[in-house]
Amino acid sequence: MFALSPDGTVLITRRSDSATQRLTGVALWDITDPRHPRLRGTIDNLTVTRITLDGHLLAMADYNGVSLWNASNPNYPQLVDPFLQPNGTPATLSPSLSFVPHTNLLEVTAQDGTVQLWNLTDPLHSTITGVLATRPNVDSAYSTFVASPDGHLLATNGANQTVLVWQVTDPTHPVLLDVLSDAANPITFSPDGHTLAVIDTNGTVRLRETDLRHAATQICALTGTTLDPAAWNRYFPGLTYQPPC
Repeated sequence: MFALSPDGTVLITRRSDSATQRLTGVALWDITDPRHPRLRGTIDNLTVTRITLDGHLLAMADYNGVSLWNASNPNYPQLVDPFLQPNGTPATLSPSLSFVPHTNLLEVTAQDGTVQLWNLTDPLHSTITGVLATRPNVDSAYSTFVASPDGHLLATNGANQTVLVWQVTDPTHPVLLDVLSDAANPITFSPDGHTLAVIDTNGTVRLRETDLRHAATQICALTGTTLDPAAWNRYFPGLTYQPPC
């Protein structure tokens, strides 16, 4: 388990006791010169199971919840918030977490099957700003999610083999856009964010267009203007004719 800073200069890795293999904390490495990585700092006495890093803020999850650290000086990482409790996540589970690109949001799974969006604009007073109701009554340990590169879309997946695609432009009111069944892990967005790649349970990869205007352009390029005024009036009586292409 590791995390890389957005600028590619700091690598966070887990540390363990060489004798017992028990997790003991994390190490912060300077990899400005990848051929000669330098140990900059450590965080000890923490059994870390998830790590994510966005700029100078480090978020780590273990069986107690999620802790936030200021890693602007990798030599001396400072604790900001000891433990966010994602909806009472019990000690037997560890939440998954990830920063949403180009936002101040941290997405965290919870025991009730939801994905919570935490607003970290002020890390000292972090709050839940939105909730994605993914899979009621499904263990959060099986939840996975991925954000589009622009941070506008989130795709969630879990043990029920269903992918939900959400628009989180307004994180206080997430909007469910699409539901894909018979889906397995992993799921990922293309670099331009227009395509979501999903693996079926039979191993087939499905490519899903996520930009509606881009999808309409593709459809019109293939079909042309096939809905003339007569057909429009037949299918949409009473509505003003609007050429679809």
